[in-house]
Order: sequence, then structure tokens, then C-alpha cells
Amino acid sequence: MRLTEAERDGYMHIWHYVAWLLGVPDELRFSSVEEGEHLRRISHLCELPPQETAKAVAHGYINTVPEILGVTEPAPQKKLLNDVFRASRALIGNELADTLDYPKQSTLGVLALVRAQRRMKIILSRVLPGATPLAFENFAGMLQRSVYDDVGISYRLPDAVRDVDSSEW
Repeated sequence: MRLTEAERDGYMHIWHYVAWLLGVPDELRFSSVEEGEHLRRISHLCELPPQETAKAVAHGYINTVPEILGVTEPAPQKKLLNDVFRASRALIGNELADTLDYPKQSTLGVLALVRAQRRMKIILSRVLPGATPLAFENFAGMLQRSVYDDVGISYRLPDAVRDVDSSEW
């Protein structure tokens, strides 16, 4: 995402305020991208390797994507999950992805392709308004897809860490 300096400063201001509201200590709140990067690097040095719970949570999040997007057929679900794992691997790096037991796969050009597709959709939406919906790519669109109703997504907690060990919700 490309942001102007004013937009970046606005995001940092919001994050700083939200962290204050949540009670994050002054020493851990940052006001700039540089401060945030510095704290991220320090915290990364102190983190333990992901345990089984982290692996289950990571896979759980990724495995909800087809449901949230309404992809129900097995073949498209499998392709979508493969694409999400690949993009996630590209974002977090091979070392962490391997630790989280992500499928081993090449990520060469994945992020460049995603960025190019997004830019193309933005350009098309400006040239031909309404021709390429961008709602999927924004937070409001994801919220719309995750609205709970009688046949929608359940937000009840599982009774086991691994989905396969959990009883029906």
C-alpha cells in the first residue's frame, strides 16, 4: 500500500492513540514508522518460536478464507487456500512459514503479481466505474462478508486448540 507522508502520519497517530486506550505502556507505544520498526525488531529478538497453538491459529485463520468469501466447491477452495498460504509465506518469510508448518512452495513474484492485479483493478475502477468491484479488497468488504446471521459464521469458541480435535459447534 502506498501512503502519502500525511496518511502514514495519520495511521501512526491512530495506532498510538489506540495503544494508549488499550493501556500499552509508554515505552512500547510508537509515534512513527521508524519507532515501530525499531520496536518490532527488538520484540522479534525476544520471541519464542511458534508453538502448536500458534500453528493451529495460523492455519485456522487461513482455512476460514474460503468460508468468508463464499467459496464452497472443493477445487476452487483448494486453489484459494494454496494462494493464501503462498501469499502469507511471501509476507512472513520462509523461516517463519516453515515453523508454522505452511506448505512448502515458491513465492517468487507472488507479491508483485498481487500488487499489479490490485493496481489494475484500481485503474479499471477509475476508467470504468462499477466495472470492477473493489469491496473485496477493503476492510468494509471483509466485514460485510463476515456478518453473523442464522446461516452465517459462528463466533463461538472451539473446545480444543486443533479444529480436528474440537467438537461440533
